[in-house]
Amino acid sequence: SLRSPVGAHPDTLLLAGIAKRDQQAFSSLYQRYEKKLYNLALNLTRDPEAAREAFQEAMLRVWTRGHRYKPQGEASALPWLAKVVTYEAYKVCKRGQRERRNERNFAARQADPAVAGTPEDPHHDWEALALLNQQLEKMPAPDRQLIALYFGFELSQEQVARIVGLPQRTVSNRLQALRTKLHAALGGTALGSLVSE
Repeated sequence: SLRSPVGAHPDTLLLAGIAKRDQQAFSSLYQRYEKKLYNLALNLTRDPEAAREAFQEAMLRVWTRGHRYKPQGEASALPWLAKVVTYEAYKVCKRGQRERRNERNFAARQADPAVAGTPEDPHHDWEALALLNQQLEKMPAPDRQLIALYFGFELSQEQVARIVGLPQRTVSNRLQALRTKLHAALGGTALGSLVSE
């Protein structure tokens, strides 16, 4: 049976319970990371319905294969969970590529001020958000993944490197290049200053 050492991270204890089919442990892990993992799936898929599907599939995978988790000392299971969500997000994207292409075209039309009309919240920089969305749509999936994990999910470069299976130096260089590219595209907007940090 799976045993957790004294002082182990709470995630390790929960996953040990999940390995024994403890529904309460699964519910606790689900509630702890639902928002973050869903947001990661949303950043990767760019579609709420696809993100929800990817998240649910990932959690099913955690339930059925939680015994495969290998704790890294006292570290959180978040990087491992993020890797599972990333895998499921790519599967969902592959299954529904044509449908989401149509949805992205629709979303792009709605982002056009001539179509969307006046935003309800005048404090939002809608032009900057539209520019950001355009830049993300142009990026290949691996670059979108790096942006989502580092900026959106707020993981360290070391954690991102483990998830994507690349050397940390490569991830660092790629993130710097993407940061420069986004800052140039977003100019003097609030989002431009954010990605330049």
